[in-house]
Amino acid sequence: MATSPPQNPSSGDPSDASPPQNPSLAAAALDVPARAWRSLVARLPPLPDSSGLLAAVSDLQRRYFGVRRPRRRRRAALPLPLRPKAAHSARIAGEMPKAFVILDDVVQHTLTNLHSIHKSLQFWQAKAEGTNSQKVYFMIFERGPRAFADATYQTLTRLGSTPVQYILHSASDMVSTKLAALLSMQHCLAAFLAEVHSEVDKCREGLTANSDKSLHTLFIVLNTTFSKLEVSLKNAGEGQDELFTHDGNSHELFGKLPEVDVESPEWTEALSTDGISLIYQNLEKLDSFLSSQLSSHKRPNKLTIYWLPYTCGALGLSVCSLWLLRHSSLMGSPDIDNWIQDAKESVAGFWDEHVEKPIQKLKLDLESGLLEMDQILRANAINFAVLAALPAFGLSLLLLMLLRTWIWRDQGAEGRGNIARCQRRLLLVDVERRLMEFQHYKDNGMEEEARCKFGLVLYTLDRLCKAVESHAKETGEWLSLREDIFDLAKLDMGTPDKMIVVSRLKWMYNCLLPFSSSRLPRL
Repeated sequence: MATSPPQNPSSGDPSDASPPQNPSLAAAALDVPARAWRSLVARLPPLPDSSGLLAAVSDLQRRYFGVRRPRRRRRAALPLPLRPKAAHSARIAGEMPKAFVILDDVVQHTLTNLHSIHKSLQFWQAKAEGTNSQKVYFMIFERGPRAFADATYQTLTRLGSTPVQYILHSASDMVSTKLAALLSMQHCLAAFLAEVHSEVDKCREGLTANSDKSLHTLFIVLNTTFSKLEVSLKNAGEGQDELFTHDGNSHELFGKLPEVDVESPEWTEALSTDGISLIYQNLEKLDSFLSSQLSSHKRPNKLTIYWLPYTCGALGLSVCSLWLLRHSSLMGSPDIDNWIQDAKESVAGFWDEHVEKPIQKLKLDLESGLLEMDQILRANAINFAVLAALPAFGLSLLLLMLLRTWIWRDQGAEGRGNIARCQRRLLLVDVERRLMEFQHYKDNGMEEEARCKFGLVLYTLDRLCKAVESHAKETGEWLSLREDIFDLAKLDMGTPDKMIVVSRLKWMYNCLLPFSSSRLPRL
């Protein structure tokens, strides 16, 4: 809610209160608790998400000790637009050219970073669309203890005005800033991904040639794409210096790869090895750069969001533990032992008074009743066995359902059930929408925006391919479905033809239908 911040209560309507006789003393008196509060807040520990410190430590480790932080890599899905026969024969022979492997690493690094940005974008977009009460709750209770102290202080100092409006205004500013930064990074990476596919498509002959020729072509391709990525990062950083500033230095982000002709005597094995090493150094620089930028704009982790319930639970557990320890024999107190003894005596007295004695009186009735019960049990042995097994069966079924829910809860579109099926169809909707946006920008001569939209199409197709693979293999649809998805990633296929493919994907494949084909009505 974009509203201007409210004025300080001390600067209200003069008709509401008379001015103090000594303004300087009053201002100083009012400033004392504010300065004390700021001093207290400054001494609070930082948020649990200390990614800046971790990034600095990680950078020092890599620089001085050569230690690399393990990174979760997304498995490959969409192929590069190389010559199909050459790539297929190389995979069958098990001798993948170095250019293929390096290009696949470049694409997968980009897709991994795009996925991290996408998850943070989803989180902040959900916050932007939330209700006012949800925004206030998030600003106060879901950003960590330091943010809780700041929000409490701001609320207390604005009790005479509109503290809720101030918090909503702060939430609007914060969310809009984070969304703008994330969208800028997404735009740059999506355009880079599309540029890689475009350059690979142009130079496919050189990339599938002999090893030295393919490496030479690869260096030319990556020099072009990395230089354009750096330019787009700098352009996106205009007006957002705090977003696109790498370690405070103004040097170039990516190193230039050698473009020496393979026929030249300057081309050596050492030169090609150094070039390959420089490619991976550029990827590490890109990962480090994006991680440093994403650290201040990504979604908070679960520990930060749920710090208050965790803190209350820890405090409650500590209080209970201290209370038990105080009354235990470890502290010399016989209270717990006495309580246990009293409980034993009470149970024994209850048993003796209300169970045992009324039974040593109804002995004859009990014996006759047991004889009749024995006859009934023998006559209904099977029924009672089934009845006795029902609770165990119900409990087992409940445990199986909980286990199934736990296994599939984090699978997203790759999981099973109606929710996962709906998410897969939403991915297909995103593909269709972005194809239309790509064609719109292309028709209007907006090449940069069109390139970005095509990169987002490739990213969404990669997610869709991963989401449907296991399900399509179960139904035998994978080979045909994979070809249709690959067609949507081709650069030489027109948008009208791609829209036909999208329509076929919606209604021809079981894993993308609104519900399973086994539930379709029989004609």
